[in-house]
Amino acid sequence: KTRQVVVQRHIGRDIGNVGCRKQAAQHQKVFGVSPAGIWATADRQPMGAATTGSQSYYDHFADSRKWVREGMVDYIAPQIYWEMGAAAGDFSVLLDWWSDTVEGTGVDLYIGLAAYKSKEAQAGSVWQGADELQRQLSAINECENADGAIFFRYGSLLDSAIADSLASVAPAPA
Repeated sequence: KTRQVVVQRHIGRDIGNVGCRKQAAQHQKVFGVSPAGIWATADRQPMGAATTGSQSYYDHFADSRKWVREGMVDYIAPQIYWEMGAAAGDFSVLLDWWSDTVEGTGVDLYIGLAAYKSKEAQAGSVWQGADELQRQLSAINECENADGAIFFRYGSLLDSAIADSLASVAPAPA
C-alpha cells in the first residue's frame, strides 16, 4: 500500500469516529471540517473538478468527498479562496462541484471565502474592494445546496468599507 492510502484510511477512520461519537452522544452539536477547496482535479480523478490547483485528496490525504457522501460530517466548509475565473480553481466551478457533492446527503454546505484577500489586495487586483466577495456571496445565495458562507479572517471584515459592501448581498439572519 502506498503511504497516501494508509494515511487517508487513518484520517477517514478518525473523521468517522468523531462523527459516530457525536451521534452516539445525542447532543445538539454538529461536526464538520473545512478542507481545501479542491478535492481532486478531473485529470487525476474522474469525480474531480475541472481545476488545476493543489488537491486535498492527494496533497493532504483528505478524502473530504467520502466524508460527505458517507455522512461522516454534518457540514463541510471548503476553502474556496480563488476568484471567479481563476485558472487554478475557478470559484464558480468549485461552488458547483461542492453543491453536486452534497446533493442528497443531508450534509450542510458552507463556503469558505477569502476575506483577507480583499483586505490585503494590491491596487488593480480583482480582490481590491469588495466586488469579488459580493459576486461570490451572490453566487452562494443562488446555489440551492449552499447553506451559507464563512469568512477567513474575521479581522478583514473590520474594514467598514468591506463590511458595508457585503451587507448589501449577505442574507438576513434566520
